[in-house]
Amino acid sequence: MKGYGGFIMQKLKKRHYFMVLIVIISLILAITNFSIIKKNRVYYTGKIESINQNNGITTVKVSPVTSNRYFIAEIKANHQIEYDNINIAGLVDPRSKNFRRVKMGELAEMVKNLKVGDAIIFRVEDYDKNKYNFKINELAVDLTLK
Repeated sequence: MKGYGGFIMQKLKKRHYFMVLIVIISLILAITNFSIIKKNRVYYTGKIESINQNNGITTVKVSPVTSNRYFIAEIKANHQIEYDNINIAGLVDPRSKNFRRVKMGELAEMVKNLKVGDAIIFRVEDYDKNKYNFKINELAVDLTLK
């Protein structure tokens, strides 16, 4: 009988180590995924100073403007952004349950109606405050209700 109890304790210890190992691996994967998602989905905002359209390419000059949304960072200097065939995303603050629902085509219409003085939200793969010109691949509209 004495040997049988020791066998059970060894099995429990193996399971305990296995569970701890699974938890550690899960935490490492979660932290890695969070950092990858955070790096890939950083949006910036700027105030529109001018808009020019030439040969299907829209060029917008933007200046720094602060954002009250934690998931939208402000640019650090005046920049010029360019886009032609652009993706448009609707952003919602994950902490908020209040957001505006949009109809099909409404986001594109909102972007088309941007004017000087409006704040624009855009995504840049590698933001560098020392660069002046950026080609962006996504514009965004904040749908969170204040």
